Amino acid sequence: MSPFIDHNNNFAVLTGGKRWECPECASSDVKMFRTYTTPMGVIRREMKCNNCKKQYKISNKTYAEMLTKEHRKNVEL
Repeated sequence: MSPFIDHNNNFAVLTGGKRWECPECASSDVKMFRTYTTPMGVIRREMKCNNCKKQYKISNKTYAEMLTKEHRKNVEL
């Protein structure tokens, strides 16, 4: 039942992680599942964890921060 229950707290943030990490298992191995716009015109990103398969939503701003961090990590390599 866990994949179908929305949590009030993000486990990743509670343990010192980032907002785009999986709220269920705190994994950073996530991918964008889809992009959609709310009726108010706000762009949201639906993410999917590659470890526990949990789907969750983040803001477009948080997604942009994730891309910036990934870009910096790839440049350092």
